[in-house]
Amino acid sequence: MSALALLLMLLAPAGCMYVKSTLDMVETLDTPTEVAVTAANRRLTVTWGEVPDATSYTIAVRPKNELVPTWREHTATSAPYTIKMWAMSGMAYEVRVAAVRGRGHSEWSAPASITAPVL
Repeated sequence: MSALALLLMLLAPAGCMYVKSTLDMVETLDTPTEVAVTAANRRLTVTWGEVPDATSYTIAVRPKNELVPTWREHTATSAPYTIKMWAMSGMAYEVRVAAVRGRGHSEWSAPASITAPVL
């Protein structure tokens, strides 16, 4: 028995059915695959394989050379998605994608890496 199932069994008699009904609403989605990124003209263009039943996608991008790399998220309804004003000359980036539907999202894809061309 999973830890989550055990927790739900313990909470249900205490009148905590809201926890279970909320968790039941989160749908499982496949993780996007074939994530690829290209850079040109200070833009990153991200592509990925579409996930059945996904209503949108979250694209997370971070510069690899930052002291504390921070993921910056963008929302797209389909691939490809272009991020303007990001690709700085000679900088390395990582990009990952998650499929979204309702209140839930898939696991993050494996990161795709790119170094923007020197302008």
